[in-house]
Amino acid sequence: MTELRRVSVIIPAYNVGRFIDETLASVAAQRRPAHEVIVVDDGSTDDTNVRVRAWNGHCGSTPLVLLDGPNRGLSRSRNRGIEAATGELLAFLDGDDAFLPGHLERLVPAFASDPSVVLAFGDLERFKDGGADLGGNLELIRADLRRISTDFPAPGLQRLGDELRAIQVRQSMILPSSWVASRAAIDRSGLFDPALEYGEDVDFFWRLTSTGTVVWHDGATARRREHGNNASDPSRAAWSEPQLLRAAVKMQRESPDHSAVESEALDGLLNRSIWINGWLAAGQGLRHYLAWRQETSQLLGRRVPPRLKLLLRAALRG
Repeated sequence: MTELRRVSVIIPAYNVGRFIDETLASVAAQRRPAHEVIVVDDGSTDDTNVRVRAWNGHCGSTPLVLLDGPNRGLSRSRNRGIEAATGELLAFLDGDDAFLPGHLERLVPAFASDPSVVLAFGDLERFKDGGADLGGNLELIRADLRRISTDFPAPGLQRLGDELRAIQVRQSMILPSSWVASRAAIDRSGLFDPALEYGEDVDFFWRLTSTGTVVWHDGATARRREHGNNASDPSRAAWSEPQLLRAAVKMQRESPDHSAVESEALDGLLNRSIWINGWLAAGQGLRHYLAWRQETSQLLGRRVPPRLKLLLRAALRG
C-alpha cells in the first residue's frame, strides 16, 4: 500500500448509538482496508461513546481513534477529524450511514490514476431505517452526470465535466458519505464552515471541486439511512432552510470566478431559498414575516421586495 493511498475514514457521531455498530462494521468490512478510522463523538448523550470504545481493536487491521468533547456541531466535528487524520485521502461517513464493501476499493484508484483528482464519489443506496429500499440518491441527477461524463483511466470510474458544480447546487444530491477526497486539495480549498449548520457540505463541495478533477462511479458504493432525524428531513425545514440561505449567500459572494451556468444555478438556489424561508416565516404571522424580511435584507445587502402571496399568508396567520 503506497503512501499516496492511505485513507483516513472520518465519522462524525452525535447520538447514533442505534446505528454506529453497523457504521463501524462497514468500515471493518472494506475489501481495501482504511489506514485509520476517526470517530468524532460530538457530545452524545446516548451510548454512542461506549459503543465506539467497544470497537477498539476490532476494526480488522484498521486502528480506531475516538475524539470526544462537548457538542459543537457537524462542521466542527468533521474538521476535528480532518485535522487529526494522517492519511493523504479522506473518506467521510456519517455516523448513521454505512459503506458497501467495495467503497474504498472502487474510489481510491482514481487518485493514483490522475494526480489532478481532488474528489471521487459513488451513489448512495437510500433505505428506511429497518425498512424499505428507497433507491439511489443520485437518481434525480444521474442523467445529467452521465451527460457530462468522459472516459477515465481507472476501471469503473468516469471523469466529470465543468457543469458538475451547477448540477450539485441545483439538487445537492452528492452527499459526504459517498466521498473520498484529497487531503492536499482540502488544505487548499478550506475546511467545512462552522458558521453553517446546514448546507455546509454544498459550500465545501463548491470550494473543493474548484481545485481539480472530480470522478464518479455510476453505482452504489455506500448506504444512506433515512430515519426522521436526518438534517434534510422536511420536518426540520424551519431549522435547515435559514442555514441553506446563508450558505447560498456565502457561495455567491465568495465565488466571483464562476461560469455563466454556475451563476445561473447559484441565483436559482438563492431565489428558491428566499422564497421557502419567506413562506416559513409568513406561516408564523405578519410580525414574524416582517422581521424576517428585515433580517434577510441585511443578510443579502439589498431589500427583499414584498410578495403578495406571502403577505396574504402572513396576514391570515395573524
